[in-house]
Amino acid sequence: MLYFTTEQNIRTDPSFYTVLTPTDIFDGVTYGEIEVYYGVVNLTMNFSGYRIVDERTGEPRELHQTNEAYYQNNLHAFWINVPPSERTTDGIVALEHIIRVGGMFVIPADRFDTSTYSKIGDAPTTYYYENYAGGIGVAKKLFSVWQDVLKKRIEIAENCECRSGCQNCIEPAKNYNSGNADDKMDKKGGVALARHILDEAKRGPDGRFQNGMMVPV
Repeated sequence: MLYFTTEQNIRTDPSFYTVLTPTDIFDGVTYGEIEVYYGVVNLTMNFSGYRIVDERTGEPRELHQTNEAYYQNNLHAFWINVPPSERTTDGIVALEHIIRVGGMFVIPADRFDTSTYSKIGDAPTTYYYENYAGGIGVAKKLFSVWQDVLKKRIEIAENCECRSGCQNCIEPAKNYNSGNADDKMDKKGGVALARHILDEAKRGPDGRFQNGMMVPV
């Protein structure tokens, strides 16, 4: 996300990071090492400052630091946990956008009703969460149709001639949450990761969330 100043050749780059914390699980299922959940998350968006950058040289001219945070609690969400691997690292950002854009074609909802977020590390996760506390039904619906969402968007992405993802296939018209797990999107990696998740799901679930715990099925 870029904010432009009025001075020519100068732009303002904000610095922020997001933390999503699951606080409750309504439903969940596992397919081997793939975990799929519908539940509640709390959102913390931390704004740590901004820098003024000269676009002609790419050099920062000013650095301003602050410490502010924005909180939203009780947001209903759908999320997928995947095991860490090179495939996950390469594809998780594109997977995030495959879910976000694909969801808009399968579930009736305004694009401002939901947001997405992905993280890598020891527990790579892609989140699709509602922007209003208390639940509006979108995340719940996605939990029941997520495989259809992936299949539909994979088909569109593979038929698109772009290399890294564009607004004709997996990139949202306005990407308000870019740079979560990584700044760059690897469409090929995202499609590969989505296919891997679907392949695991074809085998059927081996666990179901019941009475506060994951139970073998």
